[in-house]
Amino acid sequence: MNKKIIMGKIIIILIFTFTLGLFAMPQSWKSKIPLEKFSNYLLSKKIKLGLDLAGGRELDWKVDLSEIRKRNSDDDKKNDISETEVVAGVAETLRRRIDPDGTKELVIQTSSYGDEKHVIVNLTADIDNKETREKLQKRIELEFKEMKEEKSEEENAKAKEIADEKLILLKETEDFAEKAEEIANESENITFEKLEKFKDELDPSVAEKIWDKKPTEITEVIENNKGYMYAGGQLLPKSGFSIFKIIEKKSVEREKTIPPKKFSEIQEKFSENEIKEISLQELSTDLQNKVTTLKPNEISALLEDENNFFIFKLKEEATTTSDDGAVEVKVKNQTENEIENKEIKLEQIVISKNSTQLEIEIKPAVKEKFNNGSEKAKRALDSLQEKKSKK
Repeated sequence: MNKKIIMGKIIIILIFTFTLGLFAMPQSWKSKIPLEKFSNYLLSKKIKLGLDLAGGRELDWKVDLSEIRKRNSDDDKKNDISETEVVAGVAETLRRRIDPDGTKELVIQTSSYGDEKHVIVNLTADIDNKETREKLQKRIELEFKEMKEEKSEEENAKAKEIADEKLILLKETEDFAEKAEEIANESENITFEKLEKFKDELDPSVAEKIWDKKPTEITEVIENNKGYMYAGGQLLPKSGFSIFKIIEKKSVEREKTIPPKKFSEIQEKFSENEIKEISLQELSTDLQNKVTTLKPNEISALLEDENNFFIFKLKEEATTTSDDGAVEVKVKNQTENEIENKEIKLEQIVISKNSTQLEIEIKPAVKEKFNNGSEKAKRALDSLQEKKSKK
């Protein structure tokens, strides 16, 4: 064999071995590499070992689908339930029992053996302990109940009573999170979550009661009838009682999306002409050509003629104008031979270049002044665009 080929293969093997060695070396060795960025990169990359090397055990659950299959065997297809979704729900329940915070890299798989459906959980050595196994040994049952729109007074009173009892336990414990997780594992109707929220992301009634609390303070029981929770693979209305412990409060900069204002709202405040729909034929040829490039409900850029600034919103999609002044419109799902002629309607904001209406009430009792029509027109267009703001 050619010596060059042999030498090339040896070099490739050495490079591969060296690269693998870099990632497999102990973390303490990686931290001593003088190149800081390279060292940090290697520290962030860990080889994930299988159970045979890392230690641990594999747990296999067989999902009992007999009730599901009995329900699906009748002629009423409306009450059928997806076996795949049920098995996925079991896997998700097991995942949440082991890792309610979602911080662990768990390997949970679903598999089929003939007609049997299984959920397989790999417990690595770091989580293969008595506590984890006890959490997983709780029976998972799928119940079919009719969804209630609201709770009765008796049910609300009972839920409040339970919440008050749990509040006493939470105030007595030194580790709020551990106790809360323990309480949540006692019942499928109780959930424990760790949240990071800005004030405007909370329900106003909740924010009012918790925002002035100091770190480490535990709130009283708060009724929470708004929002949603994820349970059993479904997004369900959240209604009940909550207890919060404030961990930390801090001011951070964030980017927030400011949605555009409605066209009709800006039209009413800024337009200096009568507010009405107009047809394409009422515009100059130059403006027509620019407007016909828009898509339905799209807002134009700031356009102008000799005397005015314009902002248009197209009601229907125009393509070309025929000799008789009618506008050809292609309706979706129609063939080229089915193009029909119809008049195009536009909404418009018109601001004179020599405008004298340079003071606008932006909000109740809040007015904004402009130096000229151009400045006013740019402000109108800006209000119709989505913006990013750092707060």
